[in-house]
Amino acid sequence: MRGNEINRAALNPASSAVVEACAGSGKTWLLVSRIVRLLLAGAAPSEILAITFTRKAAQEMSARLRDWLRLLALAPDEEVRAFLLERAVPEHDIESLLPRARSLFEIFLSAQPGITINTFHGWFLQLLQRAPLDSGAGGDWGLLDQTSALLEEAWQLFAEELQSDPGSESAQALDFLFTEHGLHNTRSLLLDFVAKRAEWWAYTQGAEDAAAFAAETLRRDLAVEPERDVLAELFADSGLILDLQSILGLLEINTDTDKGLAIGLSRVLADIGEQASSPPAPLPQVGEGSLSPSPAGGRGAGERGFSQCFEAIFAVFFTLKGDPRKRKASKDQAKRLGAEGEVRLLELHGRLSERLAAVRDALAALAAYRFNRAGLRCGAGLLDAYQRLKEERRAVDFTDVEWRVHQLLNRSDHAEYMQYKLDCRYRHILLDEFQDTNPLQWQIMRSWLDASTGAGSAPTVFLVGDPKQAIYRFRRADARLFGIAADFLEQGYGAARLQQNVSRRSAPPVLEAVNCLFGQEEEFTGFELHQAHHTEIPGRVEVLPLAQGDQNEPAEAQSSVLILRDPLTEALEEEEDQRVEREAQQLAEKIGSMVGSWQIATENGENRPAEFRDILLLKRSRTRLEIYERALRTARIPYVSSRQGGLLETLECSDLTALLTFLITPFADLCLAQALRSPLFGCSDDDLMRLAKLPDGSWWARLQALAVRGEAGPTLQRAADLLQGWLALTDTLPVHDLLDRIYFEGDLLPRYAAAVPDAMRGAVQANLHAFMELALNVDSGRYPSLPKFINELQQLRRAAAQEAPDEGIVGDAGNAVRILTIHGSKGLESPIVWLLDAHASPRNERGYRAVIDWPPESPCPQHFFLYAGKRERAAQWQPVFDAEAQLERREDLNLLYVAMTRARQALIVSGSESTRKSEESWHGKIRNALTGEEAGETCELGQMPQLPAGAAQPEAAPPPVFYTPAAQAIPTGKRISQRQTEAQRHGIRLHALLEWIAPPSQALDRAWMQDRLEVDDAEFDTLWQDALHLTQAPHLQRFFDPACYVNAWKEVPYRTAAGESRRLDRLVEFKNDVWILDFKAAERAEEGNLAACAAPYLGVMREYRVAMEGVFAPKRVRAVLVFGNGLIFEID
Repeated sequence: MRGNEINRAALNPASSAVVEACAGSGKTWLLVSRIVRLLLAGAAPSEILAITFTRKAAQEMSARLRDWLRLLALAPDEEVRAFLLERAVPEHDIESLLPRARSLFEIFLSAQPGITINTFHGWFLQLLQRAPLDSGAGGDWGLLDQTSALLEEAWQLFAEELQSDPGSESAQALDFLFTEHGLHNTRSLLLDFVAKRAEWWAYTQGAEDAAAFAAETLRRDLAVEPERDVLAELFADSGLILDLQSILGLLEINTDTDKGLAIGLSRVLADIGEQASSPPAPLPQVGEGSLSPSPAGGRGAGERGFSQCFEAIFAVFFTLKGDPRKRKASKDQAKRLGAEGEVRLLELHGRLSERLAAVRDALAALAAYRFNRAGLRCGAGLLDAYQRLKEERRAVDFTDVEWRVHQLLNRSDHAEYMQYKLDCRYRHILLDEFQDTNPLQWQIMRSWLDASTGAGSAPTVFLVGDPKQAIYRFRRADARLFGIAADFLEQGYGAARLQQNVSRRSAPPVLEAVNCLFGQEEEFTGFELHQAHHTEIPGRVEVLPLAQGDQNEPAEAQSSVLILRDPLTEALEEEEDQRVEREAQQLAEKIGSMVGSWQIATENGENRPAEFRDILLLKRSRTRLEIYERALRTARIPYVSSRQGGLLETLECSDLTALLTFLITPFADLCLAQALRSPLFGCSDDDLMRLAKLPDGSWWARLQALAVRGEAGPTLQRAADLLQGWLALTDTLPVHDLLDRIYFEGDLLPRYAAAVPDAMRGAVQANLHAFMELALNVDSGRYPSLPKFINELQQLRRAAAQEAPDEGIVGDAGNAVRILTIHGSKGLESPIVWLLDAHASPRNERGYRAVIDWPPESPCPQHFFLYAGKRERAAQWQPVFDAEAQLERREDLNLLYVAMTRARQALIVSGSESTRKSEESWHGKIRNALTGEEAGETCELGQMPQLPAGAAQPEAAPPPVFYTPAAQAIPTGKRISQRQTEAQRHGIRLHALLEWIAPPSQALDRAWMQDRLEVDDAEFDTLWQDALHLTQAPHLQRFFDPACYVNAWKEVPYRTAAGESRRLDRLVEFKNDVWILDFKAAERAEEGNLAACAAPYLGVMREYRVAMEGVFAPKRVRAVLVFGNGLIFEID
């Protein structure tokens, strides 16, 4: 179906439709266009309900609708006609609809009530506010945005209640969990149980004792008998003992391996005889002591012996992986055992393996039941404590909101009344990103739609989504609901089912890679080939070889001598994975060669040079992200990396927290020291050392004493005056007002802006604004005392990442590379996308969690059980785990699809070598889909246009301003321990030697220089000859001979207008021009690869040149790279 035909069917206001739209196809455009068509058709704004999944998406829809309606009201007739025609309005109806179109903006603005564009949770809250008072669902409830602190309080309450009644069933169950699984695992399990409370309520709905109901259901499913002693029954079987003795005799005369197994088996059989003479202890049950910790059951000596005996026997018949040992007939074996003996061995091995496997499964099922019986009881108890705390505070969380609406519309006495009210209010429903819906949300919508159909007042429904972009299973989303809902609407509402596979985002090469990969993936069902709307845009897909590790690294590690260090004088060297570091170095070098060279297509059809802002780096998770950031910093590539829940971990917010902490505790010397050293006050290390050397007393008392005596410097005096004023206001102003004073009086925003590089300025200022906003948002601004605010900050710092405050949103990141996780990039796009660490494995199966099997067509979960690990993994659960694994594999492919479709023109894929099979990783899948070439070769598809030689380069940084702001502190960072190669150390020493011997420096003693470099005579001679080779080379001599130049400077520092420090290795002024020399002494370039060696430094060298042009105008400024062997490369 063509695009205009799809639009005609999708935007028909009189009928329902389901649209499965691929990435970049314009889902928001389609949704807002549908709303415009509804308004044109006469629908009242109050009759329209549009639901999406994020507040940002809802705001974007509202803003676009407002802009379009304004355009219809004010634009010329021809533009309005084109607008309506593009949205599939019949051409013969356009003239008659023009007056209506002109009036829509006024109707939209004056409508009471207006259009509802909201998230599911926002709309659910509206429903609860309008629920009947006697329903119990509504009322004056506060909404909890963060629950971590309350969950911690609930944990303490739960523990205290059990401590007061140690003989209770819950107390014994918790003791069992602590004893067998530890505190950390138990907390993880129970907190995950509470997180799945909606599924728990749905599963146990109607049960008087939910935990007992779930445990009994599980016992029946697993077919276990808690009192049964499986091992005692096993070893009481005389037939089994005889079979074991028979196979023992055969193993003793077979292969050497079997003889070793026979030795262990003979010992076990002797132990069994001893254990059989004493009866096993009875199994304690919950409420009768403690649960049995072992799969065998019981804790007596005999029980432990039977358990160890079983493990030893099991090892004779099974491998470490739990698979039966392979045995087959052979001539040599027949010679050793005889024909009858061989047949007997194979028959006994098969029969005993089956028997032991059945016992293993029975033990696992029994362990799983005992673990669940304890875990479910404790989970229900913790959940009850959590719910009671919320009731006491008259608060609800988002899960409560969903469950209350579900009950209100499905099972309450007011269900029909609420459904009737919804029918009267809304006649048109639009649902966005439906692949992210969870079962509870679908059941709420389904109950309403069923009731509307039954009453003959069915609304129109417009459902949009893309199951290929379903990546939120960890948020309880179920992409299978999209197909269920589509079938329901098609059958009950006559909805048209449409597929939009034309991307308005990606270039043809990117879509070709997507089609090649996902078109052949068997598990990526429902995929149809994508087409590019802009077929003329060039593009490129590049799969780089995996970064390799040192081949001799393991051998060196094994042969290295352990050297102990003094932790007080020697810092610990942190050695990162060299493969990831090489991938990161590859990233920095490639970005340096792309920026200013590749051409980016603009919306108006023109090309422009690529900038840093055009590059988006994507990663599956934030693991080892700091390695890539370090490589970007080293290459001086600006970047912005927003971290979820990381606001309070940023340096600027840490400074403010330290300042506020000092204001309520003036004796907190460390907090005062951090505040003084921050850009707010800009005190130097010497200032702090003055305070540290003063006599006894707090640092605040010492600072006051210096200020009173007039001995404080300008920065310390300013700090003392400001702090004195703020301390006087601490007990009288709310936190927000106090911060407002600090920001204004301390000139905080400009000072921080001047203290950080240009690329970080936007992020830092956004974080400072976010901290100010946090002062209003914490506890909704109630009781805004400073100590309470500090306490809230401490709790938020300990909260989970998804609940801690995020870093500020940067309105304009500037010309900087963006770094995001794939989940965080949903809905975004970029001209160039780089998928990092694409060879990494997805996360391993997680233990200590609640496992839920909720078929999308079922009203409640079919299974709800707790899973600790393989030891408690019952064989009866295997179908559930298989289904879960299949869903996880599909979501992993969805994640890759989302990553690839963020790219508009170029997609680059890289990774580092690991033990994982290459064809199983994203890196291998993309490579194999495109060419199937050898793993060491670069795989390419398409070409990006290059900037012609001599063309204008992108605008560089503005010329620097040679001044130092008053009391400006130099920003400090974290020292990174890096392992240097011998070549790098040689380059650093050669660089220092050049600085000492190059004019205009004074003659220095060779012995002094050798001592400073800490090298022996032979190495110093090598360094000396290399330095002379550079300074006396014919083509370089004029840069070092004072007779040839006007002026020369070395190690020239300057600061850009953004406040960022720079340093030039050597600056030489001649009569007509000025030369910048940048030494790369550690690198040895060749004539054939000069350009490649210089590529990573082109951007920064151009910045140097532009900066010096502002100083030495009108002289021409030229820049060259000087490599260690004397070869030079001049920057264009």
